[in-house]
Amino acid sequence: MAESEKILIIGTSVLAEKIEELFARSGIPNARVKHGSDFPFSPDFVIDAADNNTLVLEKPLAPGCIVATTQPAKSANLSASMAHSDKLVALSFNFNPLEPKTLVQIVRGLDTAPETIEKCRALFAKIGLTTAVTVYVPGLIVDRVMASMINEAAIML
Repeated sequence: MAESEKILIIGTSVLAEKIEELFARSGIPNARVKHGSDFPFSPDFVIDAADNNTLVLEKPLAPGCIVATTQPAKSANLSASMAHSDKLVALSFNFNPLEPKTLVQIVRGLDTAPETIEKCRALFAKIGLTTAVTVYVPGLIVDRVMASMINEAAIML
């Protein structure tokens, strides 16, 4: 993503605050708003980290704007309502409380363009995050691996 691109984070959740902090620490222009109607600028990347189940964008987005939701299960509904569903991804942030490292699982939608995935990976690499690209499955990558390890440990008891 270009240096001048702006990030808009929607939501008042703890996750929204952490995402805002990640970008702020890296010096990438961003703003966090309560609702999808409060745009202080024309964003190039919108991250929906709201607690509610519906992203409502009351202002039109630029055609190249990437929209990401932090609730992968709702990405199919979002995709159906978007004019540019090739610009939609879901994100799952896995914060490690013991280290300042974060894994971002980028969840590819049915119509997500490869360029959208690459722009997401470049953006998160720029702020020092590790990314993994996946399709939507319940639990995504981290939870499915952890569940397997817990099951193996239980068998060993």
